[in-house]
Amino acid sequence: MNKGGHEAPFRRRIALVGVALAAVATAGCFSFKPNVQLETRWLKSMVFEGGAVRADYKSDVAGCWRATQAAAGRLGLRITDKKEQTLLAGEMQDGKSFKIELNPLASQWTEIRIIIGTFGDEKRSEKIHKTIYEDLSAGSKQ
Repeated sequence: MNKGGHEAPFRRRIALVGVALAAVATAGCFSFKPNVQLETRWLKSMVFEGGAVRADYKSDVAGCWRATQAAAGRLGLRITDKKEQTLLAGEMQDGKSFKIELNPLASQWTEIRIIIGTFGDEKRSEKIHKTIYEDLSAGSKQ
């Protein structure tokens, strides 16, 4: 029996709280893990996703391609596959495979996606990104 007519609004509130809690609890399941939340002149963001670390750079593909090749040389990466301005692949110094993909975006932006080995290595991918970033920003000072 409903006393004072308060039972129905109470049930609605409980249902809304339940939906809100479910949304908060599952939010992490569908989001990316941002590693870097910054916006500089050259780097907009960096995200670890599906074993790869991807970042958006404010440069055309040609500039990012030059910086990526320079970074690979500085880090001693052995290149075994190269597709002009889209892919560098090969082996790290310890024999683990790597793949660097470049994807042009709108308005002078390029996405660079790096995966190390089969399942990815976040720290090592970030190190390559850091070296690309350094080479890209150093190139602007020349």
